[in-house]
Amino acid sequence: MITVAACAPIRRVAPVEVGQHILSAGFGGPISEVGRGSGIYVPAPVVTAGYGYGLHELFDLEAGLQVTELFVGGLALDAGVNFRPLRPEGLRPGLIFPVKLHYLVPFRGSGIDTMRLYPDVGATALWQWPDRHFYTYVGVTVWFDLASRGDGNDPLSRVLPVMHLGQTFGNETWQFSVELRYYTPNISDEFRLIDVADLGGQGSLGAVLGFSWALGGDAP
Repeated sequence: MITVAACAPIRRVAPVEVGQHILSAGFGGPISEVGRGSGIYVPAPVVTAGYGYGLHELFDLEAGLQVTELFVGGLALDAGVNFRPLRPEGLRPGLIFPVKLHYLVPFRGSGIDTMRLYPDVGATALWQWPDRHFYTYVGVTVWFDLASRGDGNDPLSRVLPVMHLGQTFGNETWQFSVELRYYTPNISDEFRLIDVADLGGQGSLGAVLGFSWALGGDAP
């Protein structure tokens, strides 16, 4: 279940202006042990690429590709919209409400029976520093596993929350982000196939680096 949620790309929290094009990339994921008993834990090398567009002052569109999945035998895409009803000002946080759909399918045995669609919704609050290109943010994204299983068994949970805490900085054109994540805290680690960094035997901790480049429009 962590593997599914790890497909989530890192999102640009800085405002996206009308007509602006956003190119983005991310690296990282759940933190797990390298080899059994090594005691060395590193983030999964999940690479994502994305594109965004400022459609309206309250809405921006985005789509993404999990590049790593292409090399391990599958295709993972996502697309959605970010609703930004409130921009940060002083101590008042800005708000972002994303709604997305994720499409996952293995190359082998591809077909309607192996295709998976995962909708997600989320909420993020962000605070702007005196330097207007620096933001601190916190939020949660909730994935929903609606697919049936070929073996007739239900998934461990159909609700897959991912909490995040991050810091972003940059200038009018580019933004760099460092984000900590807590994947699926509602699922016990006894069901994991690998040893992961967790909290009290639940979920998995993660770390992701993100970069975005803005083109056109009025830079935030």
